[in-house]
Amino acid sequence: MRAYVLGAIAPGKIADLLLVDNLENFKVKKVIASGQIVAEDGKLTVGLKERKFDVRAYKSVKLDKLNIEDMMPDMPVKQGEVEVNAIDFAGYTKAEESNFLDIALTKLNRMKIR
Repeated sequence: MRAYVLGAIAPGKIADLLLVDNLENFKVKKVIASGQIVAEDGKLTVGLKERKFDVRAYKSVKLDKLNIEDMMPDMPVKQGEVEVNAIDFAGYTKAEESNFLDIALTKLNRMKIR
């Protein structure tokens, strides 16, 4: 399995951190975004800015009705490993035909997990 790290934790750096009580039950104790505590013990500690989107951005994803079987992956385990698709973040760009929408760029990564 891979771990991705972006940035550094050091004096003068701005960090995004998620602090958990332990790795077994993964209860989030504190969330730090851009160097500021934004949530603590399950409670938001800052106000959220209202974000307006161009009306063209709404109802832009069209899906057929999903059922529980659509959520069940078919991943055969071979010799203790399973091969999965993962989406890697590759950055942001502006939509070519729009000045209102930032597009998250992603790339497909095929990986084996043990």
